Amino acid sequence: GGGRVERGGDVESGVGGGGGQGGQAGGERYARQVRLPEIGLDGQGRLLGARVVVVGLGALGSVAADLLTRAGVGRLELVDRDTVEISNLQRQTLYSTADVGEAKAVAAGRRLAQVNPGIGLGVHTTDLNAGNVLDLIAGATVVIDATDNAQTRYLINDAAIRTGLPWVYGGAVGTVGRVAGFWPGGGGACLRCLFWQPPAAGELPTCDTAGVLNTATATIGALQANTCLRLICQPQWVPDTLLSVDLWTQRFATIAMTDPGCPACRGGQLDFLNSPVQPAVSLCGRNTVQILAPKPTTLDLVALAARWAPLGEVRGSRHMVRLHPAEDGQVRSATIFTDGRMLIEFVGAGMEEEARGLYDRWVGT
Repeated sequence: GGGRVERGGDVESGVGGGGGQGGQAGGERYARQVRLPEIGLDGQGRLLGARVVVVGLGALGSVAADLLTRAGVGRLELVDRDTVEISNLQRQTLYSTADVGEAKAVAAGRRLAQVNPGIGLGVHTTDLNAGNVLDLIAGATVVIDATDNAQTRYLINDAAIRTGLPWVYGGAVGTVGRVAGFWPGGGGACLRCLFWQPPAAGELPTCDTAGVLNTATATIGALQANTCLRLICQPQWVPDTLLSVDLWTQRFATIAMTDPGCPACRGGQLDFLNSPVQPAVSLCGRNTVQILAPKPTTLDLVALAARWAPLGEVRGSRHMVRLHPAEDGQVRSATIFTDGRMLIEFVGAGMEEEARGLYDRWVGT
């Protein structure tokens, strides 16, 4: 059976067929994997019964989600707030040129449903924040952080401490990447055992400022998937090291992870989970500002597209509507999703106050 997508608000649940050998631990699809003593029939059964939340579907998330889909993880929840850009295609392996402009979560879900129709797929075109993180990861077996900003990573860390879930961290820039599994609920370390606070703005290089090697992101994404597979198939395993890799020099290093004085997993300070949600935020390394709806909503995108028609060029789908304003020379595009969240791309540096004003003008409060 082919995967199908059932829409529910801004969340889609793609339900794989699950029939035949594709949905069975001993089926032909997973035959080579089941032969591994590290997995076997028992491990494959655990994979088929697992639910993994992948937060971020860029370079790392593309690779991790693809490998987990092929390995037979029973259900993947795909969470991403962004759309596909042409510059993504150098390293974000789930997408093609035809996907440019599409919501990443939607394009990723469509591709993964073709890869393995025997698994379930949940598609969430939303921003993960302190207001929804606990709902998005509820019932998960493992959470994978494949994001590109420190604030979200620390938020996932807090949520994992609160829920007791294991999660997998990954990051890559230039030719270097890092990966680690954290499971404070199982007696292991958390992210703040290594780094008490996130880096200050501009302190670290980004892919936009320093570039990124696609083999680095592919390797880290694969290592994240591997860590996830082991956490599922070997549930007694508690990760205890961070792995750092320089793909260009082919140097590997490990760092032990433990801090009895950690303010989060030892001291209970969940500062990021308890922080208020920011209604407007500039996205890392881009001239784009994200605006959240002032209250929970489900927009009629067809009606909104008709209202926007006099403002400029409007393109839409059932997932989002994009406006290219005819008169506002400061704005390159505005993209809105069914939950009322908008991405406004400026010609120059993103301006949060200006973005709030445009949201009120174009959408209302």
